[in-house]
Amino acid sequence: MKRILVLSDTHYRKDRTDDEIIALLEGYDHIIHAGDFINENILDELEVTGRFTGVSGNNDPWSIHQRLGTRKILEIERSRIGICHGDGFWMNAFENARRKFTADEVDIVIFGHSHYPVVKKENGVIYINPGSVSLPRGGSSRSMLELTLDEEKVRYKIIEFGGKLKWTEEHSI
Repeated sequence: MKRILVLSDTHYRKDRTDDEIIALLEGYDHIIHAGDFINENILDELEVTGRFTGVSGNNDPWSIHQRLGTRKILEIERSRIGICHGDGFWMNAFENARRKFTADEVDIVIFGHSHYPVVKKENGVIYINPGSVSLPRGGSSRSMLELTLDEEKVRYKIIEFGGKLKWTEEHSI
């Protein structure tokens, strides 16, 4: 069983400290970031853990695009996970993320861009957006997602900053 912290849209600014994000990392087997770091400081801190996978977002500087790219697939506990930011030419972040992985066999797609949490299962694929760590939209709060994977189930919790559990669900793989 693996516990994964999923973040997106940190939009790191000088008014937020790296410590606020870094304090979240303890106790997780892996960290996934779905883009829009804005600043390389938080990316450096995540990479140094050795437990990090991320992609760049539409607001990231060229240096972050070069380091991370815009799309990845990784495998954890037999689950194939697609990661992208969710920006693009289609109507919304979910549709952009869905289309980026239609030709791939993935179990989960993690994306960001909309700045509000979304979890949706469609055609056997679980689509997850953790919301924004710093700039929530659509009436949501600053949030992240805890994903727990084992060989049979995907469990996730949307967690607002301050530790308040927003919702939790479980799906079979």
